[in-house]
Amino acid sequence: MVVGGEPETVRPEQGKGNPMSREAWQRIVDAGKGYDPQRMFSDYVCLHDVSKVIRGRSAVQQQDMQECPDCKTLKRMGEYEMEIESGPCDSPQSREMLNGYARGQLVAAYRDGVLTNRGGMSGNIEWQGQGATLLGRVFAMLNAGTHQEIGGCDKCAMPGHAEGWLRAGIIEGDCTGCRVNGAVVYTFEAGEEGAEFKAQFEGLLICQCNAD
Repeated sequence: MVVGGEPETVRPEQGKGNPMSREAWQRIVDAGKGYDPQRMFSDYVCLHDVSKVIRGRSAVQQQDMQECPDCKTLKRMGEYEMEIESGPCDSPQSREMLNGYARGQLVAAYRDGVLTNRGGMSGNIEWQGQGATLLGRVFAMLNAGTHQEIGGCDKCAMPGHAEGWLRAGIIEGDCTGCRVNGAVVYTFEAGEEGAEFKAQFEGLLICQCNAD
């Protein structure tokens, strides 16, 4: 425990692992801030189903094989764009506002430097719907099965499969201030220059409202 200041380095267990920089330590601490369960419980909100079918592509702009004494990680940075249409469970509110297109930047990392190994992806999103403009973040686990014990169909390694989340806020439009949160399932084909992907997004349009 640190009293009265931040450490220069932090180790999860003494004598194990690599020292954590102050910057990395601060990112972890900051990620846990800002969550107020009492406020979330007290706020009055309206919820609308969001169901989208997505088709898109990404292009690699930079690539680096990062080698450490005990591991190797392939990093790729680039841009993506995608078209967004209503899915089978879309609400009228979502259909009117959110169909359109999106683009953003992303960074992906792959274990042992292999594109078909388990990895992670994070990025930003600029979503231009028919009636709203949104900004947010995306994250996904790559090439990993997530339902081994739930449904029993997935394997530990599933190249070309990804699952994650998308969180965005409406910054322009009739519902400015509303949020879109949900889960995304992707199928993709990764190559040296980028990837083609299809996805299904299932989530909620969340808008604060006033009690009568």
